[in-house]
Amino acid sequence: MLEVLGQSIGLDKITVLDEQPLRSMDNVATRSGPLASLPLTEFDVIVRSPGVSIYRPELEAARRAGVQFTSGTSLWLAEGPGAPVIAVTGTKGKSTTTSLIGHLLAGLGQTVLLGGNLGQPVISFLKEPTPDWFVVELSSYQLADLQGKVDFAVLTNLLSDHIDWHGSIEIYHRDKLRLLSMSRHQTLAHATDKKVTGIPSNVQWAGDEESWKVTDEGVFNQGKQVATFDGWDLPGRHNLNNLELALATLEVCGANVADALPNISSFKALPHRLQPVMASPVACVNDSIATTPDATVAALRCFPKQALVLIVGGVERQQVWGGLIGEIVERLKRGWDTHVVVQGEGRERLLTELAASVAEPQRHLSESLNQATEVALDLAMGLSTDDPTAEGEDVVVLLSPGAPSFDQFRDFTERGEQFSRQCVRRLTT
Repeated sequence: MLEVLGQSIGLDKITVLDEQPLRSMDNVATRSGPLASLPLTEFDVIVRSPGVSIYRPELEAARRAGVQFTSGTSLWLAEGPGAPVIAVTGTKGKSTTTSLIGHLLAGLGQTVLLGGNLGQPVISFLKEPTPDWFVVELSSYQLADLQGKVDFAVLTNLLSDHIDWHGSIEIYHRDKLRLLSMSRHQTLAHATDKKVTGIPSNVQWAGDEESWKVTDEGVFNQGKQVATFDGWDLPGRHNLNNLELALATLEVCGANVADALPNISSFKALPHRLQPVMASPVACVNDSIATTPDATVAALRCFPKQALVLIVGGVERQQVWGGLIGEIVERLKRGWDTHVVVQGEGRERLLTELAASVAEPQRHLSESLNQATEVALDLAMGLSTDDPTAEGEDVVVLLSPGAPSFDQFRDFTERGEQFSRQCVRRLTT
């Protein structure tokens, strides 16, 4: 028997529903087809996959008919994890912040299970020995109808994303902010979000003079330097924001932050997040995780003085490209040679918007990532030969699409892997 939302359900009564074709399963019924064709109202409880929007009319109709919806994360929280739960969300930086918190706790000798939207699903934790800490990443898809409590809630930032799933930016922000009301002990956010509407007044801010702050000069707490900062594996101001949040989180969890600081240098960047692929004769950087224009702006700012070829574009999701275009224009004004190779489903609209501000020699149209990568490498090789004394890393090919990958790939991982393979193959043969 399985206990779900207070109901005992026999395993012979479980049915797996999917809009894609399903293989047969022993002792479990399966049904597949368009969601509108599936008999949702025949079931007492439906465990929703995060990718299925709670705002789809088929789910709303089933809910009105009395069907109860839950999720794997809600079921795990209902079971009582047995150790403190640190939950992290945000538009960008949540995977890095989650991983960094786990890394620093592990460096202090604590046992940590890491998962959620990152890696291992939390429901699988029920089979694992109880650790000292659970550190979980939660997406807006998971938070929209999440039930339960966590011990510490961490918000990295709130930008614009997933409007197609939530219906509006206001609903997206509301769903993200649900996590902050689920915290038993403390909520944390970064000081860059102080103007965001809906953050509770009792939040603890990171990244300001009253908390943990990291600069090139060192690590500071409440305005006093506590350590030097000799750099780490992650470029960009946005990653220092993630580090500040991680340090503030450790502090409210009662960990010895001073003892954790030496472990910062051993933290490695996650794949597809400003990941170097090649360094000669040009630097190729895989930032396939950048699925919003804001993320691409942050990536560009990591290369303030290099000639750069940016590959951008993907799924058309009515992105607002103005901020990214403004960043490109500023680079050109400062004299840093910048080319933009536009590809993917939304390429025509993006190219039209670029044309109003960026001259034709700096913008290029490609139909696919494969073609865009070849164009970008050709451009970069031309730039690198303009000055025979220039170092290879002075010219960068940056894949930072600012859009999802589903027009051509299964996910951002597959997109990043293809870009990386193509760069290596082209530049080593």
